[in-house]
Amino acid sequence: MSDGSLSQDEIDALLQGTDDSSADSGGLFSDNIGTSVGGAGAGLLSQAENSAFLDLINSSSGNVGGALGALIGKVVTVGSPRLEVLSGRDISNQMTGQFVEVVMDYESGVVGHHSYILDADLAKNIAGFMMGQEFEELTDMEFGAVSEAMNVLSGNSSNTIGAKVKKELRTSPPLIGMKDSSMMTVNSGDNYVKVVYDFSIEGTAPTKLIEIFGLNVVKDLTSSIVPASNQMGGNVGVKSAAGGSMGQAMNMGGMPQNMGMMNMGGMPQNMGMMNMGGMPQNMGMMNMGGMPQNQFQNVQFSSFQPAHADAQGGNINLLMDVNMELTVELGRTKKSIKEILGMGEGTVIELDKLAGEPVDILVNGKLIARGEVVVIDENFGVRVTEIINPMDRIRDL
Repeated sequence: MSDGSLSQDEIDALLQGTDDSSADSGGLFSDNIGTSVGGAGAGLLSQAENSAFLDLINSSSGNVGGALGALIGKVVTVGSPRLEVLSGRDISNQMTGQFVEVVMDYESGVVGHHSYILDADLAKNIAGFMMGQEFEELTDMEFGAVSEAMNVLSGNSSNTIGAKVKKELRTSPPLIGMKDSSMMTVNSGDNYVKVVYDFSIEGTAPTKLIEIFGLNVVKDLTSSIVPASNQMGGNVGVKSAAGGSMGQAMNMGGMPQNMGMMNMGGMPQNMGMMNMGGMPQNMGMMNMGGMPQNQFQNVQFSSFQPAHADAQGGNINLLMDVNMELTVELGRTKKSIKEILGMGEGTVIELDKLAGEPVDILVNGKLIARGEVVVIDENFGVRVTEIINPMDRIRDL
């Protein structure tokens, strides 16, 4: 470099460094990753649909981190999502090396592709924290733990998004495996929305989590919150009448606007309910002009009051024959997943109750009394020794 010029190797190194700075997947993707909704995905999502979907996943990402953190006992931070519309072929071409793919397609509410992609180290960390030990490689046991974690993520996200779009979203059971770009479940000719999250677990190196949605899933989710004009390019006008008209519910151009719904004496006769072409003007659905006004004053509501008062005393009696589940709880304890998986015949589980301590008596899961275990003939029973305060019982039930 004495002459101030760069060798080809140095130029390649600089270009490689520039590409690395634009890659956004922590080693999951090759260097030629795209960075925006433009390019191959241009025009597949409108700006309104893109913004609406970004709002949906933004609203769920915070809840997802908290739910997963509670499961693994660590603080989980999920960064702001970034969207990109790509074909399945482009997604496969971006992938490098091996990674863990968890497929959980949407089956209810909306139908279509949904999956997570995470690197092997992240999968090992999640499984290790859940099971209380470190793993050098991923086996069926570790895959099972990761599947459960992704199930928590997906369930929490689906509940949050479903509440916003007013749909009950359900996914298929997790299908997990170690994959490479040639084994992915995306179809090369279909289009997808790839979501990239900055993802970190307390005590581990930051990484990325990838979530992939079928394009049809995104459009279905946003259809209820994106205005029709931004989806279809059309607009439905809603007008309100002035003067003697009582607002028309729909104006369907060229149709008469004064079809009468009811003619009731002094009420204007051109009250519009709906304009429907070909119908004569002033056609009345019902003509009540000559009907005496006192015809509408015959209903007496006073008779309902005594019936309501009598019903108050009988409501309790109606409940007396309702069956309720009564449970006697001997005690409780907590075990790690590793300890539960290691259980076998002869395993002794120590509970949080001392020998001779009263057991809890619950009705439909609510504590109502305590007692001591007795033997009646060949069956176990419970002798009640303490009744919980009646007001507290009623409040809980």
